[in-house]
Amino acid sequence: MHSLLGTLPSVRRIVAALMFVATACGGDPTAPSLAGTLGTIPGEVDIVVSSLHQVLAEVVDNPPVLYRRIQDLRLASDAAVLYDRVGRIEAPGLDADLERYTGFVGDLLLATGDLDAAVAVADMPGVALAWLRIEAGAGSLAVGLDPRDCPLVAPAITVDLCVPAGLTGYDAGLEESVRRFLGSYRPVMRLPVAFDDEVRSDIVATLAPEVVAVIDAALEDLVVLTPSNPQVGVHDAFVTHLMVLRGIWSDADASGDDSLLWPTLEADLVAAACDGAEAFAAGRALLGAAEPDSTIPALGAMWFDGEGTGCP
Repeated sequence: MHSLLGTLPSVRRIVAALMFVATACGGDPTAPSLAGTLGTIPGEVDIVVSSLHQVLAEVVDNPPVLYRRIQDLRLASDAAVLYDRVGRIEAPGLDADLERYTGFVGDLLLATGDLDAAVAVADMPGVALAWLRIEAGAGSLAVGLDPRDCPLVAPAITVDLCVPAGLTGYDAGLEESVRRFLGSYRPVMRLPVAFDDEVRSDIVATLAPEVVAVIDAALEDLVVLTPSNPQVGVHDAFVTHLMVLRGIWSDADASGDDSLLWPTLEADLVAAACDGAEAFAAGRALLGAAEPDSTIPALGAMWFDGEGTGCP
């Protein structure tokens, strides 16, 4: 059974979606929106995601209790119903957005199946990998959504990755590239408290090559962008930090060490984030003087001061 604490935010999202539909239907004809088309489904999907996240954030050093609470959620059956409902929706004019959302719910269904399989054999790293798949999928969905739909459609844990509306040129490219990177990278860095250092080290050993690939993709995105003079400092801070991260994760991948990798890796990553934050702050001062309305300072705060990824 879902706790009231876990469902209240999602209930508010369902109510907001219903109000959105009512407003659209009661006023002048408007362009179709994904949020209006999906109705209450995003809020119900968010309950599946947030209820699992809540359990993983509450149970510490007690795998039997964790497994029992995950089983009680019956997430796979809920996800199966939601996937069936999404698959029945037809929305001409929203084909790409609907396909993207349907793909996310389908992957959620597969991940909850993997979660159940891991719980059945008491495989804690398997539970962690299933959760990482869910959060990374939610992040990818948020970055790809239309800005007007994203706050109502994206799961709450990744709604901060919604791309701001109305941006063009370099700003739009940077926002999308950085948020895409954070959507893939941040889940590894902020695993919930249910997973101890041993599990986190196992995850590092398993996923280090994929993390390096994510960093490489982000670097490829950034090097093709052309910042203006006031933006050069912040841009270089992002690129330099990515290169430092790549070195740290490449060393972890090459070490072949299956002992407690996480504590040492975390210390190195935090130190790198603090160095990067200083460089970004210097660039931000120049940018703020020239472009006081820029969204890039907030983007840098997500990166360099963000949960799990930044400097304490």
